Formats: sequence, C-alpha cells, structure tokens
Amino acid sequence: MQIWIIIDDEPNGPFDLDKVREMRLAADTPVWHDGMTDWQPASTVPELVDSLDYEVDSIADVVVPPIPVVAPVVDGDVSVPSQQATTPPPPNYLAWCIVTIFLCCMPASIVALIYSLKVNDAWAKGDYDRSRGYSEKVEWWLMISIVLGLVSMPFSLLLL
Repeated sequence: MQIWIIIDDEPNGPFDLDKVREMRLAADTPVWHDGMTDWQPASTVPELVDSLDYEVDSIADVVVPPIPVVAPVVDGDVSVPSQQATTPPPPNYLAWCIVTIFLCCMPASIVALIYSLKVNDAWAKGDYDRSRGYSEKVEWWLMISIVLGLVSMPFSLLLL
C-alpha cells in the first residue's frame, strides 16, 4: 500500500506502509491512499492506528476512530462492498401468513409464520444467507398451506 502524507501543508509521498508506521504520525495528520475518496486523519486509517503518536492532555481529547467498512478481497482485487449492506432484506410474507392462518390450513400457516418472523432477525444479525433461506421456506410453507386449504375445502363444505 502506497500512502501520501501532508506535512507542512504539502503532500509528500508515496511512502510504503512500513515507512509510514516508522514515522509515528500524529493522529490528525492528513493521509491518503488508493481507495480513499479524500484526505483523512491518520487515526481513521485502520492500518496506521497502532503506530500513531498520541499526545493527549486529558481523556476528553482522545478521538476514537470509526470502525471502517472493509470490502472483501477476491483474487487480489477489492470487490464492491456487499450487496446486503445496501439492499433491503428479503420479503418475509408476514401479511400472507396471517391471511392463510384464517383462510387455509392453519398448521402449515403457523410454520410459515414462524419462519417469517426469523427473516428480518437473521438479516439484522448479518446472516444474509440464512435470512434468504427463511424467506424461501416461508414461500414453500405458504404454498403448502394454500394447497392443503384448497384440497380440504370440498370436505369442509360437505360437513356444513
């Protein structure tokens, strides 16, 4: 990684990461490297945080850098940040579950309702694959509920 540093209001560099770590930069020293949109304080660059020279008069002067969102590296290339972070969770079909509980086969609809409640919970925990799996299970259980409701309808009409 090649890093540029602003020293005395002038950009200097590029420097290797190891060289920058040896410099013991101040936390507010502006730095830039490929992938950054603008100059940032050195304290916001995760690779430099351990090697910064902090001078603080009180605990109130300590600035905790934000936790960075790091894109995964695939075959040496930095890929686009995960789609899950920018897209909404898969559908949970909660309204359909409630309707089928009253109109179709109640046991299958209750199973669908349980999976429906797990969709957003798994998504919130970052378990995106499991969330999609729950959404697919809801779809299947709703279909089963509707089919069983349609199959049992003639029999329930006979009982009336």
